[in-house]
Amino acid sequence: MNITESLLHALKAHGATRIFGIPGDFALPFFRIIEESEILPLHTLSHEPGVGFAADAAARINCALGVAAVTYGAGALNMVNAIASAYAERSPVVVISGGPGRGESASGLLLHHQAKRLDSQFQIYREITCAQARLDDAARAPAEIARVL
Repeated sequence: MNITESLLHALKAHGATRIFGIPGDFALPFFRIIEESEILPLHTLSHEPGVGFAADAAARINCALGVAAVTYGAGALNMVNAIASAYAERSPVVVISGGPGRGESASGLLLHHQAKRLDSQFQIYREITCAQARLDDAARAPAEIARVL
């Protein structure tokens, strides 16, 4: 089982019933596994704030985890208001964002969708979420998933 499947099973075990999202370049492999695994149904929307608000609504209606999945930078940053609102209301929403891989990160080049620094998005989300994790190490991923959820 890969990291994505482990994450999807953990989300389902913690009460998530669906994922709302918009596929984007840094998250395409994740979205492919969501669709192929059929662990949780994917509802694709057309604008990131709608993804965040839909995940928040699902969390409130179902009294369970809402899940929003987007790409790095433009996707996740466009969802900040919806997620900050969910956080302020203590609505349990999980945000999953793709991101640059190790090779891209190590290149030192400015990447598309990048804000000031490669970790700017992560730092912004530290202010509007109660827990964060980078799932970039298969050995540590299960513990990080458990800690965040």
